[in-house]
Amino acid sequence: MRSLPALLAGGFLAALAPLGLWLVLLSPRIERLGDDGRAAVAEAVDAVRGVRLLAESLRGQERLARQALTLQDPALLGLYDEGRARLRDRVAALRRLPLLAADVAALDRLMTTEAALYDRLARAGLDRSLAPLVADTFAALEVDVRALEASKRALIDAEVAALELRADATARTVTLTTLALVGVSAALLFAVAVTVTSRLRALGAAVDRLGSGDRDTPVLVGGPADLRHLGDRLDQLRRRLRDLEADRRRFVQHASHELKTPLASVREGTSLLRDGVTGPLTAEQAEVLEIVTRSCDLLGQRVAQLVDFAVLDEAARGPGRGADLAAVVDAAVRAQRPVLAARDVTLEAAVPATPAPVRGGEDALRSVVENLLSNAGRYAPPGSAVRLSLRAEGDAWRLDVRDDGPGIPPAERARVFEAFHRGPPPADPAAPPGTGLGLAICRAHVQAMGGTIAIVDSARGAHLRVDLPAEHV
Repeated sequence: MRSLPALLAGGFLAALAPLGLWLVLLSPRIERLGDDGRAAVAEAVDAVRGVRLLAESLRGQERLARQALTLQDPALLGLYDEGRARLRDRVAALRRLPLLAADVAALDRLMTTEAALYDRLARAGLDRSLAPLVADTFAALEVDVRALEASKRALIDAEVAALELRADATARTVTLTTLALVGVSAALLFAVAVTVTSRLRALGAAVDRLGSGDRDTPVLVGGPADLRHLGDRLDQLRRRLRDLEADRRRFVQHASHELKTPLASVREGTSLLRDGVTGPLTAEQAEVLEIVTRSCDLLGQRVAQLVDFAVLDEAARGPGRGADLAAVVDAAVRAQRPVLAARDVTLEAAVPATPAPVRGGEDALRSVVENLLSNAGRYAPPGSAVRLSLRAEGDAWRLDVRDDGPGIPPAERARVFEAFHRGPPPADPAAPPGTGLGLAICRAHVQAMGGTIAIVDSARGAHLRVDLPAEHV
């Protein structure tokens, strides 16, 4: 078949052919029912399309408003103004459909709210302080659009219900001969449904793969030409997303590399000053130098996290070569102990003296351990301890990291592993701010190694647990 409608039409015609002669007697009534059904379908399609286009326009307007405020670009505000005409056209198209009074009021409210926001933007001259107002306004408009969609669906459902009642009345007039032919028609319709469903499932699977981050598997959809065309468009989107992801990784890696050189110079300079190469330092100068040194170390950690985040997708492709987790943990403990001691936090570690081979590269394992210790140290109050233990658990190695901080609220547990999500700030103002990348990096590396990372219920503080499959050598 050349298209999905052609496939459906052919299936229906084949199914209705045995009933055609008999239905001639009922053709006037069936014709009226068909006309009403087509009108209802057309109205439903127009309503769904209209609401979808309205939602797309609002999202486009929000994107332009945010970009205009962020980039301080009047040209973007001009594009926003041009987009308002499309928004008005789409609202006008919806008004031509049957609407409830509440729907009309919702459209009026939408236009009034958007006009008020545009007036604020035009008068304020791209004031960045309007960013929260833009976000809140478009969030409220999205709620109105969803309510409008729900209302239209309710009207469509009512029309469908009425049509079903009429169809039932018509069906009751059909004789026993029609009942005998229904089996044949049902079999043909089932064959069409199976054909269409299989193609739609292929599309759904492709969308799921894109949503889960798979940018490498090609999108292949057979069947009618329009479904094949949709599959081709999805494959184009996949390639575009893959290219954008590659560009993002290259940018972050390049920016990180460019930061390392001046950072190394600053570190070298502070080291020379601390060693007294340029002369003795006063107490005030030594204090300032200590602040600069800590800031350099913190910036170095942030750059390392950016590099890790840039290669998360590459990490997910394979765990790398095996490594000794015990040696990695021991090295990370030695590196983090003085850092935590500077904040009066003790690091207690129980690491086996024997090797702990796992399926993972040393760099990825070191990133996991250091991020877990750094995260625990940020929330551990002065005078407390961070406790780390590594032990064999069945056919895996279990790493536990605990602290005596405030713990992770239940409402935050579902999001702490998301990139750029930051939890409540530490109680200690001297604790360095987080980037929201540490636990996301941990999860990506652990999953790539075939392991799991989870939050364990604890009476006090936070308790994170990592299980990694043992590598048998």
